[in-house]
Amino acid sequence: MPEFWQTLSPSIIGLLAAGCFAAYFLKGFSGFGPALILIPTLTLIFGPSFALAGSAFVDLWVGLALLTTLRFNRRELAIALRMVAAIAAGTLPGALLAGKAPRAVVLLAIGVSVVAMGLRWIISRSSSPGAGGSVPAAGRRIWAGCALGGFTGGLVGISAPFVVAGAASLLDKTTLRRVLVAVFLAEGIIKLAIYRAVSVWDGNVPALALLISPAVAAGLVAGSRAHFAVSERTFSRVVGALLLALGIRILISV
Repeated sequence: MPEFWQTLSPSIIGLLAAGCFAAYFLKGFSGFGPALILIPTLTLIFGPSFALAGSAFVDLWVGLALLTTLRFNRRELAIALRMVAAIAAGTLPGALLAGKAPRAVVLLAIGVSVVAMGLRWIISRSSSPGAGGSVPAAGRRIWAGCALGGFTGGLVGISAPFVVAGAASLLDKTTLRRVLVAVFLAEGIIKLAIYRAVSVWDGNVPALALLISPAVAAGLVAGSRAHFAVSERTFSRVVGALLLALGIRILISV
């Protein structure tokens, strides 16, 4: 514990606060994506294993808090449960390979995929994605995206782009946000259990969560307000632009 607190100079705390606000603004706005900002921030300061455990732990508590503010219907719960099952199937092999697979190759593949998805959201996502959608019609893409997202989430902590790509054509922005909050809460529980089992954990993670909670709360509130202030098409363009920028950042890091 002393070494952890000694790491936290004022400049480091400022970097953490900025990264957490940006990460959870994205979470409040779209229901997904904080790991794409939070994990690189934590990796820079504390290292990759701490970043994986810290991101999953913080997102777990954030998901629980958000869940208390949302109301789900039966269809949304059914979709969320099936998505969670597919993510769980992919998370275990990914977590078992964490730290063993060539990280640069994995990140390169993720970066290219995220760039492609960002461009798709900007260019071709319809203004009414939930209209006429059905789980059977889009089922294969949803479950494949969730399984792949679970795998990459367990491996390097980044799962949202593939999960979102699978569900995006089925749901409008507000339903998508609700479902993703539930899905990523369940995924966080699964990831934390597996990380503990394979010793990808650090006892200072709860202290980190307490330290960054004000910035996380501020980001969530600001992001939630922004979500309801924009149209479906604007939401798609903003999320697409964020995915594109984050995909490029991943490629640059490789």
